[in-house]
Amino acid sequence: MRAKFGVLLGQIHPWNQMVEHARAAESAGFDSVWVADHFANPFAETDWLEAWTVLAGLATATDRIRLGTLVTSIVYRHPAVVAKQAVTVDRISQGRLTLGIGAGGVSTCHQMTGTPFWPGKERQDRLAEFVALVDQLLSNERSSFAGDYYSAEDALMRPPCVQRPRLPLLVAAHGPRSLKVAAEHGDTWSFFEPGAGLKGEEAAEAIAKMNAYLDEKAAAAGRDPKAITRSLCCGFAASSAWTSLEEALSDIKLFEEAGVDEFILGYTPDVDIDSQAKSALLSAEIAQSPLLQSERDLLAFAAAISF
Repeated sequence: MRAKFGVLLGQIHPWNQMVEHARAAESAGFDSVWVADHFANPFAETDWLEAWTVLAGLATATDRIRLGTLVTSIVYRHPAVVAKQAVTVDRISQGRLTLGIGAGGVSTCHQMTGTPFWPGKERQDRLAEFVALVDQLLSNERSSFAGDYYSAEDALMRPPCVQRPRLPLLVAAHGPRSLKVAAEHGDTWSFFEPGAGLKGEEAAEAIAKMNAYLDEKAAAAGRDPKAITRSLCCGFAASSAWTSLEEALSDIKLFEEAGVDEFILGYTPDVDIDSQAKSALLSAEIAQSPLLQSERDLLAFAAAISF
C-alpha cells in the first residue's frame, strides 16, 4: 500500500482563500486536508478561524478529499459535544471526516478561554477519558459514562456516523501515556518529529522505536497493530524543517521503512501576512515546511511523490 499525503492548512487567511487552498490540495491529488484547533494562532498575532466551523464549510466546498482536525483540543469542549460535531461534519461531508484528538497544552488557549492550566498527569488522565468517551459515543446510539473528569447520561447519538462502525479516530501522542490511548482507541496515531533537530536515519530510528512501543500496547489491548495508521506531521519543527524537495523525498523513504503510512505537510501560502507576523512565524519553535509556500510548490511536490 502506498503512503498517503495530506496538508495542514493554517487558518490565518480569509474564508475564500481557505477554500481555494483546500481545492488546490484536492486537485493536486492529496489524500487529506487538516485544520488545527487553537483558539488563536499560538505563534503570532494573526487572524485565526475556528477549526470545526472551517471543517463544516470545507465539507461543502470539496468533493473527494478527506477532512480532519490536527487536532481537536480537549481544552474547550465536552467530549459529547465533540462527538456530535464530528457526526454532523461526517454527514455534511458524506463520510470524509477523520476526528483527531489531542491533549492540548498551549498556555494561551487556556488563558484566553478561562480554563485552568492542567498539570501533566491530569492532562493525560483527561485525554484518556475524553477519547474513551468519544469512542463510546460514536459507536453507540445511547451512552452513559462516569469518569473522574467527564460524564454522560443516556446521551443520544442520532443520526449515527455515515462511516461504519464509526468514523475514524486519530490520536496525537508522543509519550507513553498518550501512546497507550492511541493504541487502545485510535485508528490513526499522529505525531510530530520524534526529536528536536533529528533528520534522516536518526529520526527514522526514533520513529521505529515509537512504532514498536505502539505495537506492543495495541497487542496488549487485544487490537491488531497493523490496523493502526502511523501519521507523521513532518517538516514543521524549525530545527528539522526540510530545505529541499530532494531532502524531503529522502527522509520520506526512510520514514516509510520505519513504519510511517501517512505524511502531513503544512500549506499556508504567505500572502496577506504582515511582515511582523511572518517574522514571528518563522522564528517560532514550530515552523511550517518551506516546501509548500505556493500552489506551484504544492503541484511540484505532488508530482515528485507520484500520486
